[in-house]
Amino acid sequence: MPVESRFPRSDRYVTFGRTLPYVWAHGLRKRFRAAPPARVSTAALTHQEFRRVVHDMYCAMFLRGYQQVTGYRVDRATGLAAVLFAVFICAFDDEFEQRRASGATSHANEILAAPAVDEVWRTIGAYLRATGRDDAVRQYIWQDFLGSGFDRYRTDVEAVERGAGLPATVRVVEFDSGESLRTAYHLIRIFNGHPYHEGCAEQFRRLGLAGKYLDDMADYTADVTSGSPNLLDAVAGLWPAELAAARSAIAGGKVVTAQWWRERCPQTYERYLREIAEHYDHVRAPALRLPLDIYSALLRTRRFWTVSTVRASQRAS
Repeated sequence: MPVESRFPRSDRYVTFGRTLPYVWAHGLRKRFRAAPPARVSTAALTHQEFRRVVHDMYCAMFLRGYQQVTGYRVDRATGLAAVLFAVFICAFDDEFEQRRASGATSHANEILAAPAVDEVWRTIGAYLRATGRDDAVRQYIWQDFLGSGFDRYRTDVEAVERGAGLPATVRVVEFDSGESLRTAYHLIRIFNGHPYHEGCAEQFRRLGLAGKYLDDMADYTADVTSGSPNLLDAVAGLWPAELAAARSAIAGGKVVTAQWWRERCPQTYERYLREIAEHYDHVRAPALRLPLDIYSALLRTRRFWTVSTVRASQRAS
């Protein structure tokens, strides 16, 4: 199996060791949040995602990976801008899902006006001003990211709900994960006034896609239970007997782990790993690969699946 060979079991300790400097600098010291412009701009921000410093650690990896690919120097102040974008995406997605569940309209401008989303959006603007930047970052997010793809994304999500299958599910992921991470690349570039770098943009996009494939394996039970689009479920649909086995396992309360897929649905598992490997191989910067290495290592721990089972039951209730 290509991905398994790239993530041998002994590497998990190396991976966790590589993560420790990020935990120290951003999980404990919170370096992105220490400067006066950061403290002033975010003082009134109450969104719960902003309290999760895991965003800081991953965004620090993004900045380091950007430097590894491009060779450009990056202002440390970029880090909090990237964190706020990550929080904005979480708030925007949560509002979209709530509106979808309630049957309310879900156009981008209506989601942006929702209090929880607007709070983060205004904070991004305040931080840009505090660091001496213009509004080019928010313009890119609104016009080039959301403006160019969100309507198609909404249509594809609805198509997946009606059983459109793998092609529509892949298009959903291309936007909400691939384009989201490519936008993070553009945020770093614009914040620092750098020219466009095609190779770096593509590595960010591939990082988003590979991460989403891993995430959908972790969240399989939760997504299927809640009716959310899931790549692994869509791939399993290519082999109806394996899809039926997975759905039956969920109905029976079984923990559907990576090992379960390998043993019970080998065709789905092999195809899914090939897809992950295709994207992973395009992410060449060590710091950009690190989030994928971390997630892969977590997927091989028993505790991760225990926590995932609890999370799935919470989402279903």
